[in-house]
Amino acid sequence: MYGLDHLGSSSGALRRLASNARVYSAWWNVNSVNRLSLVVDSEVLLSIDGLFPGDPEDHPNLTWWPELAAMSEFFDFEDEDWTGRDDGWSWKAGFLTAVELATGVRLDRQWLDTEHPYLVFRGPIPE
Repeated sequence: MYGLDHLGSSSGALRRLASNARVYSAWWNVNSVNRLSLVVDSEVLLSIDGLFPGDPEDHPNLTWWPELAAMSEFFDFEDEDWTGRDDGWSWKAGFLTAVELATGVRLDRQWLDTEHPYLVFRGPIPE
């Protein structure tokens, strides 16, 4: 979803991508605005902020992504001051690990350097 920039995290784009499919999306920008999403058959089941993921029970559809649910460190932190993660956990690595575990695709340098099929959306994309 790299080429879609911020549209890569929009529910409208993800729903279109997940028509009769399962889509895992890990998106962030240089300002740490981020979203980890799971969309199944055009329904957004999970949309989680890596800096403020909350608790597992805050995400009732987490059972749809058992690999993420099993990553206890993803949700295991205390944020009493509501400042986001500062416990040394890399939410970006956590995002990619969750996607790798769910898909079996290793998102390493070789994968990044390989050309992949892509889709072109014509705007505007409805939410």
